[in-house]
Amino acid sequence: MSKLYIKKRKPWELPKRDYNKEQGQGRKITPTWFYNSKAWKRIREVKLKLNPFCECEDCKRRNRILQANTVDHIIPINPIDPYDTQNGKYGEPLLLSNLQSMTARCHNKKSGREAHRDRGIKL
Repeated sequence: MSKLYIKKRKPWELPKRDYNKEQGQGRKITPTWFYNSKAWKRIREVKLKLNPFCECEDCKRRNRILQANTVDHIIPINPIDPYDTQNGKYGEPLLLSNLQSMTARCHNKKSGREAHRDRGIKL
């Protein structure tokens, strides 16, 4: 009796996903160069030292005290050019008052709600 071998496809052999941007599928443009900059890394470290616990509305409402490991912009920054606020439409990227310490879970929930809100989906 012979064994049946199924060839597994390697990740580098898989075709690239083609996201349909017109229908809102796929990720928004994220300024990875900004989040890799020394300025962001310094301000993030300062924020986590000043406020080491989660500051999200959900945690405040439930009186939860959880260790923060992420820093989030309260008013989202411009996805194309973080330093361009477009006269108040977007938040300041390096202003401490526009930053909040969060857990990764709370940050993901907030980002998901914002993404659905931007697409017009009500949660």
